[in-house]
Amino acid sequence: MIKIQAIILAAGKGSRFHNLTKTIPKCLLSIGNTTILDRQIDLLIENNIDEIFVVTGHYSDLIQKHLKKKNVKIIKNRNNCLMVDDPIYKFDNHSVEIKNNLIKNINFNYDILKHNGQFIGILKFNKSSLSLLKKSINVLEKNNNLDGEFIRLIKSLINNKMIIHAHCVNKKIWINVNDKINLDDARKQFN
Repeated sequence: MIKIQAIILAAGKGSRFHNLTKTIPKCLLSIGNTTILDRQIDLLIENNIDEIFVVTGHYSDLIQKHLKKKNVKIIKNRNNCLMVDDPIYKFDNHSVEIKNNLIKNINFNYDILKHNGQFIGILKFNKSSLSLLKKSINVLEKNNNLDGEFIRLIKSLINNKMIIHAHCVNKKIWINVNDKINLDDARKQFN
């Protein structure tokens, strides 16, 4: 039987939250009676994910202490490679172009003529994709191009002809919590 694994990226500083993330990481901000991170973990467990990895960076010790009773594996990322923020865009900054149910492009900018979807931050890779994934990560790291690397990583995979299917979440409720406004929206929605 194949083990299904999930990786939660929780290494960012959450700098757009200003005072809210001065003493705790973004993933430990509360929404309703839980935290962003606990909600992700609980949803993965509900969906029968066998193994959960949490990649930490900023305030790693607090996250590790918070998760001590959870059955997850923690990977400490000393480079804080998820520091991707530019709040000037009107739309969420993970816009995608989908053609024939395949992802053809991903950008930080929204172009109404090209983009017809938004990446919500969840990806699934099959085993045969791992070598290209590792190669792309190594190239980004070697070029010290880690700012916004997750979107660049996906772009690199697309440019290297990896076939990435679009899976529609069918208008399920999701919020990309990147600033105080998004956090307030999430708190209202999930309270």
